[in-house]
Amino acid sequence: MEDKFLTVEEINKLPDNKKVRRMKYIKIFLYIISLIISLALLGIGIFLIIVNKDVKVGGFLCVVFGAMLTFFLLASSILIFNGTIDKKYRDILLIQAIKEVLGSDAIFTKNAKVNKTLLKETGISPLDIEVANEQIVTILDNLKLSIISLKTINPLVTNVSQTIGATFEGGLAGFLLGSAASIISAANKETINRMFDGTLILIPLLKKKIDGVVEIRTKNCFSPVSFILDKDNLFEVESIKAHEKYNFYSKIKEEGFYIVVPEIIELFNKLDSIYKDGVVAIFKEDFIAIGVNNYHLNINKIYNNKNLSAKEMYFAIKDNLKILKEVDKTINFSIINR
Repeated sequence: MEDKFLTVEEINKLPDNKKVRRMKYIKIFLYIISLIISLALLGIGIFLIIVNKDVKVGGFLCVVFGAMLTFFLLASSILIFNGTIDKKYRDILLIQAIKEVLGSDAIFTKNAKVNKTLLKETGISPLDIEVANEQIVTILDNLKLSIISLKTINPLVTNVSQTIGATFEGGLAGFLLGSAASIISAANKETINRMFDGTLILIPLLKKKIDGVVEIRTKNCFSPVSFILDKDNLFEVESIKAHEKYNFYSKIKEEGFYIVVPEIIELFNKLDSIYKDGVVAIFKEDFIAIGVNNYHLNINKIYNNKNLSAKEMYFAIKDNLKILKEVDKTINFSIINR
């Protein structure tokens, strides 16, 4: 695929959205005019054949040319309207933008296929995944990263559906039971706080391996309290400032001190300064899962934006992915693997 990538000069020569739309309207106008002419030739030819026998040959020719032109225009309409330079390069520039930012090893999937309990398994959120969007697998700092945009179910919406279902199935009694369950769940703010709508970064096959679980959660986070470890698993590090910003958990205290070294705290400080709406890091076995709330890759959204030309889409994707590249430069993920 890379040998088909465009040069900077070729990209700059591509039209912007205004020019693409203008060319589209011109093409539609010319197509309609051509279709009118072909139908007019067809009609005139039929008229001449029926009304005036002296011009029968001319009428026959008009019918033939009119029919041929009409058939050609109708048969080639899909190619005419889809075969634009903009659409030709859109898919190429999509992949090119991703690889230029995240490296030639980056592999993009438009619709990630993940287990609905992935966030629960990693320890980010106990809620099931409602939707998984785009996914990028790449290698940074000699580490393989899987970056996935995810959104958990909304417990409130789920409970409303259950209440409606209970009403139909159980009448008034079912409605009362369903409402009670819904009210109890709505009152449980902790459950609502577990909702995750952002990006999951998975880094497997680390050199550091542990038997338990180590968690770091920003206190401004969507879910500052662990759901797999309890208060007894909280531990303290030397930095007072770190305790003001984060909750540190470890199933085995010695492993907590082994993982949460000053470099990791500095890494988290930088992550927290870049992503303002909460970050969670879960160390398990030989992998780390980092949950970043309210940050999305948005590649599909940008790609499908009809108000952007292929060139504008290319630059928009690169701009949106730059934050991941900046995170890599700032943080140096290789710290995790020492």
